[in-house]
Amino acid sequence: YLNTTAANFPTQIISLNQNIAAQARGGFDTEIDYVSDLSSGTDMTGFINFRLLWNRQEVSSTVSTPGGIYTNNVNTSGTPRDRANLSLGYSTDGFSATITEQFIAQQNWFGTTRPWTTRFVNQAPIPDYYLTGVALTKDFTLEDQVVTGFFNVNNLFDNNGPITGGFNGSPGMLYPTPTYADIIGRYFTRGVRVRM
Repeated sequence: YLNTTAANFPTQIISLNQNIAAQARGGFDTEIDYVSDLSSGTDMTGFINFRLLWNRQEVSSTVSTPGGIYTNNVNTSGTPRDRANLSLGYSTDGFSATITEQFIAQQNWFGTTRPWTTRFVNQAPIPDYYLTGVALTKDFTLEDQVVTGFFNVNNLFDNNGPITGGFNGSPGMLYPTPTYADIIGRYFTRGVRVRM
C-alpha cells in the first residue's frame, strides 16, 4: 500500500462475461376432444361434445451460480403443478348449452431446494380451486335476420378463492387471493348477437 509508483498501478483490466446461471422448465400439455352425433345411435337429435385440456408442470427450476442452491418452484404459490379445463356441451337446431369447469391444483408456499433449506413456516398448503361456468345460446330469426340470444353465468358457485395474503411482500399491494382467483364472484351476462 505504500508503493505509489506506476509499477503498482493496473495497466490492463480484463472482464469476461459468462452466463453461469441455469433455468429449466418441463411438463406436458394434453388435449382430448370428442364430438358425437346423437342421432346416429339414439332417438335424440343434436351433438354432444367433450373437451379436456390438462397442463402438468414438473420442473420450473433455477440455479444462480455453480454449486449454488437449486430451487424448484413448481407447486408453489402462483405456479400450480396441475391445471385443467373441462367442458361438456350439447347443441341442436340453433340451441346450445355448455358447462365448463376450471381446476387449479393445491400449491405449497415455498419451493423445494437442493441442498435442503429448513423452513420455519408451517402453513397448510393453498387449497385446490374450482371455477364453474354455464353458457346458453339460442338462435332466432327476426325479419329474415338471424339473431343469437345468449345467457352466461360465470363463477356459478361464487368461489372467490382462498385467502393467501398477496404475493409480492407489500401488504395491501394486491388482493389477498392468488392471481388466478375470480375476485368478482358470480355474475351473469345476457344479450344478443347479430351478424351483419
